[in-house]
Amino acid sequence: MNTLVAGGAGYIGSHTAKALGQARRLPVSPLWAILACALLLRILLPSAVLALRHDPSVFVARDTPDYVRPAEAMLSSGAFDGDGQPEIERTPGYPVFLMPGLIAGRLATVTVALQIFVSTLTVVLVYLTSKLLFSRKIAYWSAALYTIEPLSVVYCSQILSETLFTFLLVLFVYQTVCYLKQGKLPVLLAAALSLAAATYVRPVSYYLPIAIVLIVFYASLQKHRRLIAMTHVLGFVFLYAVLVGAWQARNYRVSGYGGFSALEGFNLYFNQGSSIIAKTTGKPFYTVQEKLGYYSSAQYDNEHPDQKMWSPAQKNAFMRREGLELIKNNLLTYAFIHLKGMAVVIADPGGMEYSKIFKKYPAVGGLLGTVTDAGILSALNFLRTRYPFSFYTLGCLGLMLLGYMTLAVSGAVLAWREARIAAVLLITIVVYFAVLSGGPMATGRYRHPIMPIVCIFAGYALAFTYRAALGPWWKSNRASEY
Repeated sequence: MNTLVAGGAGYIGSHTAKALGQARRLPVSPLWAILACALLLRILLPSAVLALRHDPSVFVARDTPDYVRPAEAMLSSGAFDGDGQPEIERTPGYPVFLMPGLIAGRLATVTVALQIFVSTLTVVLVYLTSKLLFSRKIAYWSAALYTIEPLSVVYCSQILSETLFTFLLVLFVYQTVCYLKQGKLPVLLAAALSLAAATYVRPVSYYLPIAIVLIVFYASLQKHRRLIAMTHVLGFVFLYAVLVGAWQARNYRVSGYGGFSALEGFNLYFNQGSSIIAKTTGKPFYTVQEKLGYYSSAQYDNEHPDQKMWSPAQKNAFMRREGLELIKNNLLTYAFIHLKGMAVVIADPGGMEYSKIFKKYPAVGGLLGTVTDAGILSALNFLRTRYPFSFYTLGCLGLMLLGYMTLAVSGAVLAWREARIAAVLLITIVVYFAVLSGGPMATGRYRHPIMPIVCIFAGYALAFTYRAALGPWWKSNRASEY
């Protein structure tokens, strides 16, 4: 018996050793190395901040309390409230994401850890999307570029909705690209679900189906008869409308406001409206905001004494109406303000976020007001003289961003020949966010959702450049596909 056991053990041991030897000889996918780097970078930043500053409050942004209050209300009462009233400005997506941290009593630690994980998953989605569109080698380049993309790294350490929103948006993009390739209705319905989830996190994607519906329909016509293609697209639109419409119905039931987020009226009045008033009167932007009541509800009531008894829905309707009226009456003036904001969204490298997290720049520094009042060059000069660390960080990241954007434009041109419909879809999404994010309060933060798409195109150009530079060597030493 002992001999049998010993022999069996020896047999198993020899075969295990042989299997391990074979495993060592198997090539390791570059994707695992890329993901390890992505995870390490996203862990290193908050670790370095805590080691140097010993202050976890740097992970809390100005908008963070607006998300925390309704999350706490849901945990304590089950109602989505803020300041004792039904919350109609913020949507529940990100507050739900904060609940594990609140339950654990470690909001910053748990939330940052979850966002690091989610951002690493976004790298995977960038890889999968690029692989589906082009090839495995190009996908490695795209994923590697997103691994080191500055905005994706820094916003993991901010208790803000950017990281979660970008993950859900890229999931939607991946599922939509899958539909373009496969034409399967369940995949398109899953994309509608992902886009609705993203909209619950940040309402900026609310109108995105309008921008892409014709592209999806045209792609569907390449695989199906017209009736089936129309059925698929209508199913997508219907499911999305039902999902976001449920929250609009809730808002109307609890407050009389029938929109998805009351931030629309708030922004039209206090941001777009204030910028027009500032430009036409010559007053500083922040001064106009303060006078209108942006920073204080008491100041708003003093400015509008007839509205003291109005409901939040009535006030929001007034703000929306006034903001639109100001834009309508000053269309050319606001067009320049909005275009300047779009340029900021595309060109702002995000250096201020790194400066703030390392406490090299105040949480509220007035730079946006300087841009609105005096222009971008004056704002940069203000930064150079007052905050040199921020200025040089901005310069270094600016060069990096220039490289990303140059590669992305080149990659989009190259991709046009290989995957035209998908390229149109991705470019449309980029344009959608660039246009909607413009305006007086625009920052590089609003470019965060489009950077995965930038990296997909840039990865194509980088792989093309790498192959062209290596020439015959590439062909004779082609790496195996694994």
